[in-house]
Parts: sequence; C-alpha cells; structure tokens
Amino acid sequence: MSTAAIISAAIAAATATVCAASARPLHAMDTCTKVRYPKSEVHSPEQQLDWLRTRGYAGIAWTADEPAEVARVADVAAQRGVPVSAIYLSATLERDGLKADPRFEAIADALASHGTLLWIHIVSKDFAPSDAAGDAIAIPGLRRLADIAAARGLKLAIYPHHKDWTERTSDAIRLANAIDHPSLGVGFNLCHALMAGEEARIAELLEQAGKRLFSVTLNGADAGASGTSWRRLIQPIGRGSFELRGLLAILNRIGFQAPVFQQGYGIGMPPEELLESSMREWRAIVGDPPPSAR
Repeated sequence: MSTAAIISAAIAAATATVCAASARPLHAMDTCTKVRYPKSEVHSPEQQLDWLRTRGYAGIAWTADEPAEVARVADVAAQRGVPVSAIYLSATLERDGLKADPRFEAIADALASHGTLLWIHIVSKDFAPSDAAGDAIAIPGLRRLADIAAARGLKLAIYPHHKDWTERTSDAIRLANAIDHPSLGVGFNLCHALMAGEEARIAELLEQAGKRLFSVTLNGADAGASGTSWRRLIQPIGRGSFELRGLLAILNRIGFQAPVFQQGYGIGMPPEELLESSMREWRAIVGDPPPSAR
C-alpha cells in the first residue's frame, strides 16, 4: 500500500471514529407520546412504542402507574426493542419524613429485569423549593429508596422540577453528594434548569454532577428565557435559540454515557409529527445519518 493510501485510510478511520463517538442515542419521555399526559387514553402504549421504534428512538421514559401495568408496558417495550429506560415517580417531603409513592417498591420489582432508571421528584408543602433545612429529613428516606433500587440492580436519580422542593439541579447534586450512595444520582433537566435560572451554570453543574449524572432530558428552548414560560422553554428539538450542540459538547467533555431523553410536555403537536421532526433534527445535531443513508 502506498504512503498516500495509508494516510487516506488513517484519515477515514479517524473520521469514522469521531462520527461514531458523536452519535448519541435519543430516548423519548412519554410527554412526547401521550396526548393527554399522563394517561394513555388516546393511543395505546403499543402504538406509542411503535412510533418510537419506527423513528429510531432508543427507549422511553414512562410515568408511574399501577405495578401490573408498568410490568406489562415494560414487557411489550422490550419485545419491540424500545425499553422502558426510565420511570417517573414522586415523593413528598414532610416534617416527619420522606413519603414515596406507595407503589415504589412494587414498581421497582416490576422493572428489576429491565435495568430501568428510577426518577424521583420531590414535592413539599412543609419546605420551600431548595430549602436545605429539609435535607436532614430527606436524606434517610432517599438512602432507603436507593437501597431498594440497588437491591434490584437499578439506579435512582433525583429529578429536579419547577416548584418542587428539589427544584434546581444544584439541589439534586447537594443531596446526592451528602448521601454518597453508588446507586443514587442526579438527573439534569434542561427546561427546569432554564426555568430555575441555572442557564449560566449548566457547564459547572454538569461537571459537579460528574459520575453521579445518571440522565439528561432536553428539548428545543430559547436562550435567555429563564423564568418565562414553558412555551419558550419546551419546544421541539431544532427550534429555539438555545444551542443544544453546546450542551452535548459539555456532555462529551465530561464523558457522559447515560441516556439522553427528549422532553415534550405541552408542545401540542401530534405525537408522530413531533417525533419525526425531532429525530430528524437530532440526527443533524449529533451527526448520525438515518439508517437509509448509512
């Protein structure tokens, strides 16, 4: 082989490696697929999963339901190759303890064989958003939930949410660091971070989360729109002025390999249209061509 051919082959191999590294699978939250979220009254779980499968989504984040139904959905999802990769659960922080969804353990049992990430968002009437005075009460409860997850081979991530007690990414990081449990981590949710005024700190927060960053949810959004409206902070991928490529560059820099989910709450587009256009834009962002072009 000539020197020129060797150099050409090396360049091609390096390019392929870069492209493979930049391609990142996208999972969908069921806020993208349920017309009347959180219910599946309009389209069955099977229909929703088929939409995702045919468009190249890697999995779905489901919302807590009766354990038997969660188990059924997880089974049909696995059969379609679109696993339930996360599930959205709630807990309430009261002065006498952290009260998780009473179905938490049964849902964890139902998902034990699926490797599903358990998201926990924490509301409170007794403690204001981000009030660290609640930490001493929340920590034992979160440690117990992490133990339940770990016993089933699962992980638990604190899910920051607007107006929750754990409203900010920094709240989730503070608690995860204090508990220091290998199965407890942090979810980063772009729309909620933007609403909470964390836009300028995103890189810092993701670096602080480090190995405890268990998931990322994202969507199109406007930059500089903190505290405005969900109409500006939750848009289809490819819309809005917030630069998703910059966010992905941060994730690549810190070595993040956990799932990335698309948020679709309140967008109002027909689900099939939202999924189709968002996946097309996602592939353009990450440099991953559709299967027909590979």
